[in-house]
Amino acid sequence: MKSKIITKMLRRILTTAGVVMFGTIAVTGAILYGNLKKQVVQNAKNYNRVSVQQINYLLDGVTSVTNIISTDRNLHAIFANYYQYPKRSEQYREQINLRLNEISYINSSVRSIVFVTSEQDVFATTSAYLSNDLTALKADWYKNLQKDSYYSFYSTPFTAKESMSQKPVLFSYYATYVHLTNGMEGNVLIKFDCSALMDSTQSVPKTIGECMWLTGDDKVIYPLGTAPKVETVDNSVVETKSGVYSTAVSDKSMWKMVCYTSVPVIWESIRGPMLMQCGSILLLTFVIILVMFALLIKIVRPVNMLSRTMARVAQGDFSVRSAIHTGDEIEDLGTIFNSMAAQIQRRIDQEIEFEKSKQQMKYSLLISQIDPHFIYNTMNTVNYLARKDRCQDVIEVNSALICILQDRLRVNGIEVFDSVRQEVDIVNQYFKIQQYRYSNRIRLEWNVAPSVLDMEIPKNIVQPLVENSYYHGFLSEDTEEEAEGVISVSIVADDGHLIITVADNGGGMDEQQLAALNGSDSPGEEERGRHIGIRNIRERLAFLYGTDDCMKFESRLGMGTRITVTLEKREPKKPTKPEDGA
Repeated sequence: MKSKIITKMLRRILTTAGVVMFGTIAVTGAILYGNLKKQVVQNAKNYNRVSVQQINYLLDGVTSVTNIISTDRNLHAIFANYYQYPKRSEQYREQINLRLNEISYINSSVRSIVFVTSEQDVFATTSAYLSNDLTALKADWYKNLQKDSYYSFYSTPFTAKESMSQKPVLFSYYATYVHLTNGMEGNVLIKFDCSALMDSTQSVPKTIGECMWLTGDDKVIYPLGTAPKVETVDNSVVETKSGVYSTAVSDKSMWKMVCYTSVPVIWESIRGPMLMQCGSILLLTFVIILVMFALLIKIVRPVNMLSRTMARVAQGDFSVRSAIHTGDEIEDLGTIFNSMAAQIQRRIDQEIEFEKSKQQMKYSLLISQIDPHFIYNTMNTVNYLARKDRCQDVIEVNSALICILQDRLRVNGIEVFDSVRQEVDIVNQYFKIQQYRYSNRIRLEWNVAPSVLDMEIPKNIVQPLVENSYYHGFLSEDTEEEAEGVISVSIVADDGHLIITVADNGGGMDEQQLAALNGSDSPGEEERGRHIGIRNIRERLAFLYGTDDCMKFESRLGMGTRITVTLEKREPKKPTKPEDGA
C-alpha cells in the first residue's frame, strides 16, 4: 500500500530542499563570486606591485652607478691629471674611459656610460653601441634635461638586439646631473638593460590575464599595442564590462604596469571553487534529504500501519488490533484506537445479540400467531358434539386442538425448524378439526417421500398453505359447508433442495390476484381473519434465508391454485423428541 503521507512529505521535503539549495547556491555563489573576483583582482595588483618592485630594484642598481662615479677617487684623480696636464690628455682620456668601463662592470645591466663634463668634454665606455649612445646626447629629450641644473630622468625604453646573440633586448637611458668630490660637475648618461619589463609581461600567470608597460604619459613601452583608455594611476583598479584594469607605477621612472583581467579569465579562475562549492551544497542537500527520508520512513511507518489497521476496521473487521511499539504519541494513538475498536466490537456484538433476540421474538410471535376465530369456532364445535353426546368426537377434536396449540407454543432459540414428519402431523390435526367443523367433502392427499420425513423445514410452513387452499379455494362466506374438492401436499427432495407443493382444485384466482401474490403482496390475507397468511410465511422465510423469493404461485380462475416453496435441504441434527403438554 503506497503511503500518501510519505509521498506528500517527500514532495514537500524535495520542494523545500530544492528552494533552500538553490537559494543557498545563489546567495553563497554571489558572495563567493564577489570574494573570488576581489581575490583575482588582488592577485593582479600583487603581481603589478612585485613587477614594479623588481624594476625599482633594477633602477636602484643603475642609480647606484652614478653614486660610484660621483665618489670614485681614482676617477677624480685621473680627471684632475687630464685638466692639469693637457699634453697628456689623450693618455688620461683613455684611462678615464677604462675606469668608466670598470665601473660599468659593477652592475650587469649597465651596457655603457657616457660622462659629459661642464666643459663639454665627452668620456665614454668602450661599447659596440657607443655611436648610438653618443647620438642620444643630441636627442631632444636630453637637450631638454640640460635646462635644469639638477635632473634625473629615464628615457622611454626601446628595443635593440644583442651584438652576439642578436636577441631582442629592451634598453633605456638614465640621465642625471652629478657633482664629483673634486669639485667637477657633469652629466652622466647610462645605457642599461631593462628587459625585465619584457620578461614581466611575458610570464604573466593565466589567472591574471595580460600586462603592459606604459610611460608616465601613457605611451606604450612593451608590448606594442594600444594603450587602454582607462585611468592609470598608482594602485588604481578600474572595472569595465569586459574586465578589470589594475595599475602600479614606479616612483623612480614613472613607468606604469597595467594588467587587464578579462571576464572569461576571472570566471576561469573562480570556476573551480564555484563548482566545488555548488557540488558541496548539492552533496550536503542530498545527504540531508536521505537522512530526512530515513527519519520520515521511521516516523511514518507506524502511522501508515495505524492507517491500514483503521482501514480494515472501516471495512468491518473489528477484530484487528494495532501492534505499534514506538514509545511515543503514535503508540498512544494505537492504544486508544485498540480500546475504541474493542468498545465498538462489544457494542456491535451487543446490538447483534439484541437484534437477534428481537428477531427471534418476532419470529416466535409469527409462528405462535393463531386465529382466535379458529379457536372460537373449534370450541363451538366441541360444545355441539358434547350436546350430541358424541364424546369420542369431542375427545378427537380436543386432542387435535391441544396438539396444534402445543406446536405453536413450542418455540425457542433452537426449535425454529421442525421435521417434515411433525409438520405432516400438525396439518393432519388441523384438517381433522376442519372436517368436524364443516360438513364438506374436501379431501387431503399426501405425497411425501419417506426419505424426507426426518429432514428439517421451518416450523408451521405447510399448515398455513393448506389453510390458504382450504378457505380461498373451496369455502365462501355463504356456503362454507357445501364445498368439495382435493388439497394435495407434496414434499420431495431434488438436487440439494426440498420442494414443498400445495395444490388444490378449488376456485383459483384471476390474473390480477396472482400478480399481486407473486409481487410480494397478499390481498385477501386479512379478508377472513382466520389464518396466518402468506405475508407471515414470507416474513419468516426472509428471516431464515435472507430472501422470500423461494415462493411461487400458479393459478387460473376456476381451475385451482398451486403454491411451490423451494428450500435448501436441511438434514436432521438429532432425532425429534415428543413434547410435553403446554
